[in-house]
Amino acid sequence: MNWSAKTVFGMILLLIGVSIVLQLIGISIGYLLRMIIPILLIIYGYKKWNLAETKFQKFFGMIVLLFGVLLLLGAAHLFIGLIVAGLIMYFGYSIMKGKQDDSVVKNDPIEVKGQRESKDLFDEEWDRFMNEYKTK
Repeated sequence: MNWSAKTVFGMILLLIGVSIVLQLIGISIGYLLRMIIPILLIIYGYKKWNLAETKFQKFFGMIVLLFGVLLLLGAAHLFIGLIVAGLIMYFGYSIMKGKQDDSVVKNDPIEVKGQRESKDLFDEEWDRFMNEYKTK
């Protein structure tokens, strides 16, 4: 049997559907699904890891295998928590060390002994106003 991602996902959906139908007629197989779904993920992850051609495929296979083992042990929340914590740390680090925008600093005039290096329209109008009323 070809263990592609579509096959594993299809088997999991099929098992969930069968479980819902059986639950409606009074037969519960939820305890069995809690064992079968992680085992399918472990088998898929192991095969993906062994037959991987690239490093990403090996990494993906290990992640699926680890997630299946954690589901089987009932500790999947640890895996999800580690992923969320890692993403938060990565984005925090990238914000902290990211490229800083220097355009604000470059566009601000530099003050030298109380006077600015460049004058804008407001400064010119203010100087004209002051000179006009200063002489009167």
